[in-house]
Amino acid sequence: MGFEYTKKIFTSHYFRLDYSGQASPFFKEDDPTMVGEKFTFGNNTTIIPVTPIRVITQNNQPIGSVCVATCVPLYPVYGNKETTYAGDFQPFGVRIVVFPQKYIQPTVATHLGIVFSSRDIPIDASSSVNYEFSFGPGFQFMASKTNSIRFEYIYRHISNANSSQNNPGIDQGVLSIAFNHYY
Repeated sequence: MGFEYTKKIFTSHYFRLDYSGQASPFFKEDDPTMVGEKFTFGNNTTIIPVTPIRVITQNNQPIGSVCVATCVPLYPVYGNKETTYAGDFQPFGVRIVVFPQKYIQPTVATHLGIVFSSRDIPIDASSSVNYEFSFGPGFQFMASKTNSIRFEYIYRHISNANSSQNNPGIDQGVLSIAFNHYY
């Protein structure tokens, strides 16, 4: 959930170029956690609990091996996702609106900004301050001269730009619905 401010820069019959700045004070990041390791020897499966560790991806590939009488693969055990709350501020952006006089208006926008979180995201030893780039197309439906509804698909990339020990980055696909009022 967030807010957007736009200001018309240029307009013609075919397109309009707007400055666009956004703020999303309610940003939620869910990260998977590994809570244990397991191996199977014969008919017995053994789970070794570990302190929950946030991981970048979940997969069922072996993470090592355990040698008892013979060596067997060691697999991760995943638990609940850990949620981190954040806010983002994207003061640098532009939006292009095609056919600004029509009822249905295709749009495309791009923004640059910063994400501030309550702890490092997406994993520990990364950063609680990350940079954000977003880009996405959409359609705007004019309900009246002063109100519209916009539907967009936004690709977001969040990264600390190698400013910390770890820089895994986050890529997100976001479906956005915006209710706009023009003054």
